[in-house]
Amino acid sequence: MLSAKKVGADEAVLFVTELLKRYQGITFELLKKAIIPLRLELAQIDDTTFQTGIEREIVHLVPGRTGKIAPKRYLSGLVPWREILKARITDSKGNRVSGEFYMMHKSDLRKGLKEVQLEDFFEMDRFGVTSKLESALTEMAFVDVAQEQGYSVQKMPDNLAIDAKKYLERYLKQVGLPKAILDILEKDTRAKGWPNFDFLIGKGNILKRVEVKSLWGTDTSKARLIHSLGGRWKTSSCRFEDQDLFAVNLWLRTGNIRDFAFAPSILRDNKHLSGLPAATSRTAKGKVFLDDYVHQNPDCEVGNGSWFATLDEVVELI
Repeated sequence: MLSAKKVGADEAVLFVTELLKRYQGITFELLKKAIIPLRLELAQIDDTTFQTGIEREIVHLVPGRTGKIAPKRYLSGLVPWREILKARITDSKGNRVSGEFYMMHKSDLRKGLKEVQLEDFFEMDRFGVTSKLESALTEMAFVDVAQEQGYSVQKMPDNLAIDAKKYLERYLKQVGLPKAILDILEKDTRAKGWPNFDFLIGKGNILKRVEVKSLWGTDTSKARLIHSLGGRWKTSSCRFEDQDLFAVNLWLRTGNIRDFAFAPSILRDNKHLSGLPAATSRTAKGKVFLDDYVHQNPDCEVGNGSWFATLDEVVELI
């Protein structure tokens, strides 16, 4: 059985009570429904389609709603949580729900169809909290991991107001970001996403910018290094210059939210063999490389020359 930190009853009660105090009118049962996915056991599997067992809750059982197929044994702590297949509801009648399995790549679909079993779960996020919770836990895990590795950590603000940029810019100057980096920050006049990195980490005289990302959900062998379009961004990839290193959370692959792969935000070339590949674009003349942008979905495997297990290993390369 997988090990998990036990939480004392008193500690758990205090945690839930604190949440209920903030959100007056929410009961414990409603809190659970908001956070814990709706789980329907697979009662019948027919190639790429399935039916679930009886489920009294009908609010969310609407054709088109999507979810993930997860192994039943993870609830007992026997295996980590993982996505076996993606799934969507195609019909809902009486006490039966019908659906179909799907994946972006046919090879992944075939692999998942060989693994899925009766009584595995169709998990559906009722109100969209799962992705937000995963993002928050990922960042919290990064803070914990970085501090364990001896780094001080500061989280940059989210959704920074345009009139507050001057305060953060002044602070970043005070803490000692190099002029070259400050010049990069001044290029971007919009507030959305600014300063375009998530964390500032420090150790001794070292001060580095970190962008925390996830694996690509449709192919967890690859990272998902994306940025919103607009302003200076000609493509939806991160720019190399906007962070010193990437920290990609491996939870979708390993089931452990504390697992990370770290890579330098440097273009891979003959002088920088540990760098990351450039983004590409297709034109009338064929594929061209966008050397200012990192590839959106590079292979992400610790030990492959670009990805490392610790921050120190990457910092030494920058």
